[in-house]
This record gives sequence, C-alpha cells and structure tokens, in this order.
Amino acid sequence: MLRRITLALFLASVTPGQAEPAAAKLIGKWVWQRVDAQITLSFAPDHTCSLEGAGLDDRYLRKGAWKIEGSRLIISWVGQPDEVRNIIKITSHTLVLGWPSDGTQTYTRTE
Repeated sequence: MLRRITLALFLASVTPGQAEPAAAKLIGKWVWQRVDAQITLSFAPDHTCSLEGAGLDDRYLRKGAWKIEGSRLIISWVGQPDEVRNIIKITSHTLVLGWPSDGTQTYTRTE
C-alpha cells in the first residue's frame, strides 16, 4: 500500500512538468519544405502561433494559440477547428509532428 501511495505521489509530481521542456523547445520558427510548398510555423512564449504557407499558386496565413498536453500539440486557429498533432520528436533543431491520416512532417528550426 505504501509503495502505491509513494508511486502515485511521484507520478503526480513529475507529470505536470513534462510538457514544459517540450514547450520551451517548441518556441521559435520551424520550416517544412517540399519542391512545391513551404510551411513556416512560429510559436511564441505567450502561447500564440502563426502558420505561413506557400504553394505553387497560393499563399495563406493563420494565427492562433497553442498548448501541449502530454505528447500532443494542440493548436486553436482563429476561425478554424483545433488541430491536434502528436509530437514524435523535438530537439533544438528538429520537430517531427504526426497524425494518423497524414503520416508525419519534419520541420527544421530557422530561429
């Protein structure tokens, strides 16, 4: 019984802080690029974000807010449904986001 209580207290003290290192690493500008398209994601410390996209024939800009819950990145775009992405990998230079329907996208930090 004491082991269970100790384990529960340990997990409760560790779990909330797990999102913080990922959040700190996320802040900055990230670029995903193909031959015919480029997406730039920007994450600010105040939890605002933007997405700038450019393809062969179009350009677009979205603004919103972000948060991390566990290993999920949740972005609330203005006037759009929330997007939920799994954070597969995040380092100081690489961000890999994944979702079931589209596979993964690898972003490179620019700032």
